[in-house]
Amino acid sequence: MTKRLARFGLLMAGSLLATVDVVAAAPDVLEKPAVTIPPPQDFGLLAGTPADIAPSAYQYRADRMPGDNPPESWLALIWYAHQALNKPVDVNAPAIKQVLCGLLWEEIRPVQRVELTWSADLKRRPAPGDVTITTLENKGTASSWWNNLEAVPKSIKATLSNEGRTYLYDLPTETCGIVVSVAGARSASEYEVPSVRVLVADLWKKMDLEIEWGFDSTTVDKDYSGRVETYDGRIGALRPLDGDVSTTATDSSSWRSVGQGPARRGLKASLLYIGTAQWRRVQPHTSQPDDVARTIVTLWTKAGNFSFLAADLENGPILAPEYGFFIRRTSPLAVPPAKPVPDLRVPRALLTSRMTAIASSAELLGWGSDSTPWFGGNPAGQPVSVKGITVPARSLAMHPGPAQNVAAGWRSPITGRVKIKARVAHAQKGGNGIDWWIAHQTKTQRQHLAHGITDGSGAQTIPPEADAQSLSEVAVEPGDTISLIVGPKGTHYCDTTLIELVITEVGGPERVWNLTQNVISTLLAGNPHADGLGRAEVWHFYAEKSVATSQPIPSQPPLVLASQAASAREFIAELQARKQSTIRQRTRAREEQTWEGAVTAMRGTNLPPHPMPPKEFEPPMQVQVPSERLTAQWNLGVWHLLRHCQKHPENGRLWFNDHPYGILGAETYLILAALDVMGSHRAAADGFDQWLSLPLDPNSKGHHEWALLDRPNGLFTEGHGCLTHAVGPPGVGGQMDGVHAFGPGSIGWALTEHYWLTGDTNWLRACAPRIKANAEWMLRQRRVLSNLVPGGERLWCKGLQPALQVTPDSGGLWMQFYECEGYYWVSVARLAATLSVIDPEGGAKLQAEAEAYRRDLRAAVDRSVALSPVVPVRDGTFHSVIPFACYVRGLGTGAWGWQRDGSGEHVGPLYWETVQSAAALISPAGLLSPHDARVQGYLDVLEDRLLLENPRGGRRDWFQAGWQHQAGLERTANLHLSGDDIPCFLRSFLNGYAIDILPNEGYVFNEHATRGPPDKIFEEAAFLERFRGLLVWEDGPNLWLARGTPRAWLEQGQRISVKNAPTHFGPVDFEIVSDVDHGRIKATLKMPSRHPATPVWLRLRHPRTAPIRGVTVNGRDYPDFDPAREVVKLHTLTGSVSVEVRY
Repeated sequence: MTKRLARFGLLMAGSLLATVDVVAAAPDVLEKPAVTIPPPQDFGLLAGTPADIAPSAYQYRADRMPGDNPPESWLALIWYAHQALNKPVDVNAPAIKQVLCGLLWEEIRPVQRVELTWSADLKRRPAPGDVTITTLENKGTASSWWNNLEAVPKSIKATLSNEGRTYLYDLPTETCGIVVSVAGARSASEYEVPSVRVLVADLWKKMDLEIEWGFDSTTVDKDYSGRVETYDGRIGALRPLDGDVSTTATDSSSWRSVGQGPARRGLKASLLYIGTAQWRRVQPHTSQPDDVARTIVTLWTKAGNFSFLAADLENGPILAPEYGFFIRRTSPLAVPPAKPVPDLRVPRALLTSRMTAIASSAELLGWGSDSTPWFGGNPAGQPVSVKGITVPARSLAMHPGPAQNVAAGWRSPITGRVKIKARVAHAQKGGNGIDWWIAHQTKTQRQHLAHGITDGSGAQTIPPEADAQSLSEVAVEPGDTISLIVGPKGTHYCDTTLIELVITEVGGPERVWNLTQNVISTLLAGNPHADGLGRAEVWHFYAEKSVATSQPIPSQPPLVLASQAASAREFIAELQARKQSTIRQRTRAREEQTWEGAVTAMRGTNLPPHPMPPKEFEPPMQVQVPSERLTAQWNLGVWHLLRHCQKHPENGRLWFNDHPYGILGAETYLILAALDVMGSHRAAADGFDQWLSLPLDPNSKGHHEWALLDRPNGLFTEGHGCLTHAVGPPGVGGQMDGVHAFGPGSIGWALTEHYWLTGDTNWLRACAPRIKANAEWMLRQRRVLSNLVPGGERLWCKGLQPALQVTPDSGGLWMQFYECEGYYWVSVARLAATLSVIDPEGGAKLQAEAEAYRRDLRAAVDRSVALSPVVPVRDGTFHSVIPFACYVRGLGTGAWGWQRDGSGEHVGPLYWETVQSAAALISPAGLLSPHDARVQGYLDVLEDRLLLENPRGGRRDWFQAGWQHQAGLERTANLHLSGDDIPCFLRSFLNGYAIDILPNEGYVFNEHATRGPPDKIFEEAAFLERFRGLLVWEDGPNLWLARGTPRAWLEQGQRISVKNAPTHFGPVDFEIVSDVDHGRIKATLKMPSRHPATPVWLRLRHPRTAPIRGVTVNGRDYPDFDPAREVVKLHTLTGSVSVEVRY
């Protein structure tokens, strides 16, 4: 393996960790003699046949040594054998010995058929009746390999073919894993392990393509030797591009390509693939059915690794400038086969529990449960109002579940034609609306005759008057079902829906079945329920899984993707002629965002003045900037963060939660960190004591009922030393520290920040043992996975924390989230640097552990990026994705998110990519440099796709975008500031502020974009952290002053003043006064004295971008300035310093 130089965190400038930029080691590339590779003979034959996805699974085979199997494949066996996922697998357990083979996919797959094929040796072939198929199926809306799964044995008989050697199982199942085992007491070792094919409904498509590299001056001399692999695809017929003498295929998947030649460099290939590529006008909150099928092609080369989505080539070529690759399709698109009418049948479950009270009202009766779904009504002669639900007299209503539709179905007793009329109306305020359907289900299929959505208010008649004939003649047979179905539209909150359904026979006796009239007086008589004509079991009240049954969302790209360009250079010239640009490019080209521009766009122009805080709550760090509104908002910060605190009942110290919620380290940490950067260190120390005073062995006394007893929610083996299960004042949701397992890392990081911002060595000596115990717990837990399964050192997630729960709002999803990993790692690394101040030997040992952790985490992240297909952005190029977790290839809104809706529009697939995303790996962790080309590409994907195509954005102008759901948790602004992209930072920072701020409630913050709860102090803390970073910013051993200030703040006569600002180097003061009309800007500074910063970077952003022509420091000419970056680098200066910059 070729290794590249890696720079990592160093103990510098008082043991501070420097910001780092690490380049991944190049992959192993197999060098083999050149051979002629014939085209695969079966590609043409396979096109149009069902795709086999078995090769993309992690496959266990009993005829291998345990450690020779992919280590991930063992997880399927652990579920099958009902073993623990946080203890080493018992490879000799009887259930394990029964397994012939197992397959595990990263996504949930819509499997149709399984084929097992043995050799001709009959003695080594189990009888069909002795083979058991078990599938891993998701429970609820948030399953992963690590939780919410169930191993389900299938009662299914095999069909034999191929002279009895192949067993065929029709198995229409949504599953992430399949285990094939032998029944009874026999062992799998007695039999041959079959070859396996797993077929889906998608048909193979064939494409010829070209892959070009080395086409610009930066890549022309690079060694692109490498190999190719496909995920849900087949590639072959590798051969050099015409005229390329520097590239040679070495086997069916590898090549050598060294040096430049007179022609284009690269390969031709043939590809079998599945799926389509969608660029939707608005990003759905959850994955769609047409996102599931996809083929990913990955190139591992010495010049860099990247992946692309094969179906993107149906729309046009792929130019990936980060990696220097250009791919184009060279064959015409195959004519797609005619699609059969989709069978939308899903399992239905009768609501069997009688409800003698709904929402605590005995006047509302029905079927189901208050935890939803339920069907019921008000049989009384007067309306009933309870808990925000109003049901009129003698009316029916129903409420879907979080992942379940609810329905009232008419089971046809006749052969004939019927007319359908229905009505839905909201019975509860506060919801976001529902999906509704009229469904016709026969013995063989289900069709949706009508579908609609509501916005949370009003009523809809079905069919509408303008389309009154659409449901006027529906042919039915006995046993057919006509249903009115109500489902959650994203979330199910406040979705109580009034319903009416009338079925009228067309012709003949013209009988009428009126749901309300038939059942309202006898709601609890039974389910199924008789009709009004004396026929039993006509009306059925049932629930069904809420699958994506709505119409596909069309692809509507905002630019032309197709091109006739035959080379990379031609395509680059074409893009330049189109003059397309990304959102970040457009932002840099226009005037910068302002407080007024952001807030008036979101909140209107009739804005009240900011209140003044009580004098005792003025922030110690004093700020005055040319924006009076931002100055006023800063001044409110300490008051807003502290006014809801109580006194601790035992020690009298300030007692924090996450107002209006209960305490959780995953958010309270930033409240305390914000107090520290504002100089309120004593208050912050009081809050930190709520964790530092915890016993070494956590307990659940007074804690949340969903919390594990002695550790955060996750597959941790124990909790000794962990900073978790803190208790604070009462709040909404209760004591939530343990159910948000992000907390130990974020609190650990904030504790080290407290030391560097205060320099309080006595505090550090007193608290170091408890902080260190937290770090040691993390280090123990990161070894769990390697010991879990044979070959554990080869796991993609090797060295990471066990799967954990970030938030219960996700539906209880447990994974290795990169946000958590970033904070867990950086808390250990920062503690190593911090501990070195008082214990150099102990700090050095911990630093070695932190470096090992860094290498494992970096390897996992690099693999995640390499395996994630690049995504098109608005300048016509394709860029990197940094997935939110291990084992996610690409955006979570793609194939991974299917059937993993979580809580939909609240915490679902889109949330993971925009809110609690991988951004923490860059800021604050610094695992990836903000200047890494992949990070810069990821920012374009964020801004051009995920945030701009925001379903909450409405019709706002593009410049007002840059946020998605919870701006406090979204770290896009922090990434722009880390990368020194100030125009983009200001847009993201101020727009995120504007969507959260509530001027008419005293300028407090909403928790979520477009809705509350209000006065959420975590969101205010996030604003304060970013505002402080605009003015004062630590970058490893460097201190930046005025790094992110708007240009307008240095117009003639304007002044920026900061006093008593805590920094890692000690307090700093500075004042900047503009006299640009006379060609100068002056600054006075009081330099920090606790630790030397090397250097202090003073930024002066001229309002008209004039370049610096000269600098004097303390009256003398000073040479160290950078006109391009608009900074003066101040070295080895102490005390008061005066700077004058000339233009």
